[in-house]
Amino acid sequence: MVPINFKFDKETWSEAVQKAIRELTEAERNIPEKVLKPAVKSGIGIIAREARALAPGGTFGLLKKSIATKVTYNQARNTVTGIVGPKRGLKRFVIVEFDIRDRRTGRIRHYKLERYSDPVKYAHIVEKGTWKQPGGYRQPKLKLTHPTIPGRTFLGAAFENTKQAVEVKLVEQLKMRFSELIIK
Repeated sequence: MVPINFKFDKETWSEAVQKAIRELTEAERNIPEKVLKPAVKSGIGIIAREARALAPGGTFGLLKKSIATKVTYNQARNTVTGIVGPKRGLKRFVIVEFDIRDRRTGRIRHYKLERYSDPVKYAHIVEKGTWKQPGGYRQPKLKLTHPTIPGRTFLGAAFENTKQAVEVKLVEQLKMRFSELIIK
């Protein structure tokens, strides 16, 4: 068998090979933007749907409506991050009415509160709950102890419930996006 020697340097490569190398280096630069961002967006969409299903509705359903996704790309670190949670700007004017029995007189008093409700401000309390301090949090004027409210984990539960499906979707999307990138 006669050995065949090839000299591989930039001067001897054909124009087609040089073009292919340029396209490959360009593709490497676009991987986070063109491949990872859409794949992560499709993956966290599954988590957002599950979180909306698990979120407590409440009186107005604002928390459920506010759950959204966001995908960010950090060029300095070369990372793509997916975020699921309540979106800003869904503040609504709400009217809350309730009755409280006065301790001294025994009369029932009707209260009507008009205020803005913003899910970003209270989602963490719904998720994690509150806890009673060792001495008890007391409101001096009303002589009430603040109650402990257990958390209703909906975001964490959504992540745990959909972890397998998200992994499958991510791998599927990455394969599809990489094949599209290579074909171009």
